[in-house]
Amino acid sequence: MADVKGIVKADLPLNVRLGPKVIDEKAPFQLKNGQEVTITGFAIDPDGDENKLRYRIEVNKKIYWTTARFISVDPLLAKTIPFVPANPVSASEELLESMGMDVKDGVEIPFEEAQEIAALLRDFKLTGMWDLDGILTVRTLIEDLHDHGVTLGSIDGGAWSMADLRKVQQAIAGMAQGIGRIFEELFGRRDDALAFRMMYAPLQITRSARNNVSPFPDKEVWYAKNSNGYEIILGNKVFFEGTQTTRSNRNLPYTSTELVAHEIGHVINWRYSLKTAKGQVVRPREFYEVNLMGKKYTLPSGESVPLTMNDGYRLAARSSNGGHETVTDAITAFSLNRLTDDDTDPLRKKQGEARRLQITDMLKRIVRFRLETYSGLEGIRAAILRIGGVPLEGSLQTALDLLKRPNSNLDEQVVEFQKTIIGLG
Repeated sequence: MADVKGIVKADLPLNVRLGPKVIDEKAPFQLKNGQEVTITGFAIDPDGDENKLRYRIEVNKKIYWTTARFISVDPLLAKTIPFVPANPVSASEELLESMGMDVKDGVEIPFEEAQEIAALLRDFKLTGMWDLDGILTVRTLIEDLHDHGVTLGSIDGGAWSMADLRKVQQAIAGMAQGIGRIFEELFGRRDDALAFRMMYAPLQITRSARNNVSPFPDKEVWYAKNSNGYEIILGNKVFFEGTQTTRSNRNLPYTSTELVAHEIGHVINWRYSLKTAKGQVVRPREFYEVNLMGKKYTLPSGESVPLTMNDGYRLAARSSNGGHETVTDAITAFSLNRLTDDDTDPLRKKQGEARRLQITDMLKRIVRFRLETYSGLEGIRAAILRIGGVPLEGSLQTALDLLKRPNSNLDEQVVEFQKTIIGLG
């Protein structure tokens, strides 16, 4: 097995210890930001909290240990790092349970496969009892998220159930289908995961055990948070069965999956701008609020359709009627096919058709502007550092690494689309 190399990503010197536990004696040196290290194994310290994942490293032909949290490793290579179990006889079960899986008695899985699964679970916690079918299903699900450039996290005691994970996967699939349709119209190519990566990745979705994830919990209540376009925090109240409504939009119910999709939809407004027909560069919220939301729209038939804020939509998952929320609901409803363009009422049908044409045009403009102004993965990293500093960069490191893989290298894929960029009115 070839050595796995990692790069230290820490704004402060990184402690090195003589053993795998966070309380083991410190080595007489520290690792510096940007330093390359050779990783020869990993272990889990149950008492290590956010630093529980430990890398065994080789320095000057001697073995030491450090936290894996601040070591950047290619996700594909991370799967090959060997686990160092306390009890080799039950290594597979020990490994998976160290990742938060409560494994049912009698479950047998080859250690090599358990290692590959554990590599996918290192940055978040799971809850529930897991049989073999559940273990294999969650592996497939996480690999699907990775194909979309999405990673998972846990904070404040948050742990993912299988039901939670399925809702997130469904939301991502729905949003991917929406942007996939746009790319198909623009470039004649349908690949929803690729389209999603182009517009939404890198993206970290983090589970919190709090009911209110607002940074000001004494003043306001937030079920979820997407304040920067790169990391989404989902609290307990995001996950529910059936439908709910907001106080200001009682006639437009939404599901748990649609609420997650809405939070994903915020990415577009937070990250990108677009160019109007007059050449002005504006944010999506401004473009939608001024030009689309409450304006009459002329259909290709020549018929003029009147529109107010909620006309044409079947959901409203927004927390307010502010511009950043209404444009996000518009993108979400379009992506999930929750418009009224298939309604039996003639007026509602025309309003839905108008919304589909409006949002299609808006998203095409956003895609074009994104491709024209793309600054590379290092430009994305720089933006992340400006927004959230090293902590946010650390949370997104795996997602950034996913976008360097040979089959999903974002820089190379953007260049291919830039060759066929189209014009707009």
